[in-house]
Amino acid sequence: MKNNNTTAQPLLYTVVRQYIKDISFENFRTPNHMLLAQGDTANTEVQFSVQAQPITQDKIKNVFTVTLNFTLESKCSKSKKTLYIVEIVYGALVSVPVSTAKQTEGILMVEVPRLLFPFVRSLTNGIVQEAGFAPFLLKPIDFLELWRQQKKQSRKPPLSEKSN
Repeated sequence: MKNNNTTAQPLLYTVVRQYIKDISFENFRTPNHMLLAQGDTANTEVQFSVQAQPITQDKIKNVFTVTLNFTLESKCSKSKKTLYIVEIVYGALVSVPVSTAKQTEGILMVEVPRLLFPFVRSLTNGIVQEAGFAPFLLKPIDFLELWRQQKKQSRKPPLSEKSN
């Protein structure tokens, strides 16, 4: 009997380093944010993007930077005044030794962001709480679906050469 079990080869990559590239917190209503009008709540808008770029130095091959860029802006629902803004750029240096261009793109735009997201989530929650606001947990993001949507919208691949 012939064994037809074909298992997909694992995507091989290494996260060499993770790092905070940039982080900013602006508290616009200190200490008045503690005195929101009765029945007023905060609405938080989240914007994010994923970027991946190859490292273009001599003798360095198949190494990329991946960054998650998050901006959270929280406003009073009644007055529409901004309470706070959090901006975080969280990155990773990633080695992808052997793979096709499509696999590399999937690793950089889906797999690595999945690994980095919990760290960004923890950072944003911690900063917001330390500023005296109610906890704010980023909702999970489907990076695979996001990547698919980006591919549909643009024929241009999301990887770009970094100019020196």
